[in-house]
Amino acid sequence: IVAGTVYGMVIHTIGFVFMLFLGIGTATSVRVAEGFGSGDLNRVQGGARLGILATFIVGGAFTAFIMTFPDLISRVFLEHEAAIDGASLSPILIAAMVLAAPVIFFDGLQNVASMAGRAMGAVWIPSAIHIGSYIFLMLPLAWFLALPKGGGIDGVILGMMTASFVAGVLQWVFLEYWMRKPNLMSKAREARL
Repeated sequence: IVAGTVYGMVIHTIGFVFMLFLGIGTATSVRVAEGFGSGDLNRVQGGARLGILATFIVGGAFTAFIMTFPDLISRVFLEHEAAIDGASLSPILIAAMVLAAPVIFFDGLQNVASMAGRAMGAVWIPSAIHIGSYIFLMLPLAWFLALPKGGGIDGVILGMMTASFVAGVLQWVFLEYWMRKPNLMSKAREARL
């Protein structure tokens, strides 16, 4: 019950910040799609890289804030003395917040990079990266680290962090690869016709 309660609070924090990345991703995909539709590779690359830069700034700021002030966030969710079955929740939540903070950065990166790629017609590979990272990597890894290895909530968070890291880096690498494809803009011109 303690692990589930704390995990819920951590996920709510990540989800709250993720809303910013949905906005950045949407704005990025619009800029990239406009450049793609007009056949302007510079606009495509500029829009995508601006979105990635915004992700680095916002993600870095929120990650640093949560790692520096996890006690402030814990106070949003519970009183300092809150306990379940004698287990004080505040120290557990504070430790979980610090551990989970990097998830915010990489979760934002995977979202913005995949939306930029999709705006250029790359749909299947970003989807495969998501499925591979979160279903085939995160779920078994989180289960293994949490239960057989006895890591509890830390194991779940480490599984989530590993999957977000893999997804974020792969989506960003794929985006850069996709933007450098020699025939990318010819596909855009064909789509306009």
